[in-house]
Formats: sequence, structure tokens, C-alpha cells
Amino acid sequence: MKYKHKLSIEYCQFDNLNDLPIKIQNLRINCIQQLSNSYSPYSNFEVAAAIELQDGEIIKSSNQENIAYPSGLCAERVGLFYAKSKNPNSSINRIGIISGIDSIVNEELCFPCGACLQVLYETERRQDKDIEVWIFARNKSLQLASVKCLLPFGFDNKI
Repeated sequence: MKYKHKLSIEYCQFDNLNDLPIKIQNLRINCIQQLSNSYSPYSNFEVAAAIELQDGEIIKSSNQENIAYPSGLCAERVGLFYAKSKNPNSSINRIGIISGIDSIVNEELCFPCGACLQVLYETERRQDKDIEVWIFARNKSLQLASVKCLLPFGFDNKI
């Protein structure tokens, strides 16, 4: 028997940065400050992330490329792996992600790649608590309540 399902997500878009809560404006500022730490001489595409832990600590990260291209790592995974290594028992409240070129924030929103979404998905599942996702651009922002909004059918070991 064939079953037809419909999938939809809910998100909030902010076209005025002044409408962002102060805590989120701070997360965005941390992302912007981290762009200059990107090592991206091959793609010239900087990505930075700021991860807020349950205790309020902010972990900042940026993408790190390598001439052996697959050996580099995206900002999201650099930050997530560091956060869980440094604070294995702390849950992650939210992540902010921003992209730019020459440390100038891009006009358009840039979403995490599939590998980063999978790591975010498993981190969210492992801590049994949603991770709020914020995607920032120069003059707009997008808020998603959970990683599952971006990767509803993430890979896991449940059969």
C-alpha cells in the first residue's frame, strides 16, 4: 500500500537585525569576529560558527582548509567537536553560522553542508535536546527551532 506524506518546516526570518534578541545579536557578533580566523586560501569562502553551551559559554570556530582538500573541516564541525571535547556533559543550546569573503559578511544565507548537518543531528539526538540553529547574513537572519528542521531524516542506528 502506498502512503503519501507531507513534510513542512517552520522557521522565522528576521529582515531587521535590530529585531534580534540581544543574546542572538551577541551570537552573531561572535560569528562575525571569528570570520577572520578562517583558513580558506583555496575556496576563499570563510565560514564561522558560534556555539552557545547550556552554561552560556560561547565556543567560536571557523572553517579550516587543507591543500589535500578533503582533509579540511567546516566551522560547524570544528566547533561542535571542540565543544563536546572540552565540555562533554554540557548540552548545546544553539549554534549561529555566518559566511563571508575577506571577512565581509555575505548578503545571502549560507546553510550547513550535509556532513555538518549529520553531526549536528547526532549531537542533538545524543543530548536529547533540540539545538536552535541561526543562519546569519549581512542584513537578515533565519531561526530554526531544531536541526531536524534542516535534516528531518538524519542517519541514526535506530532500526
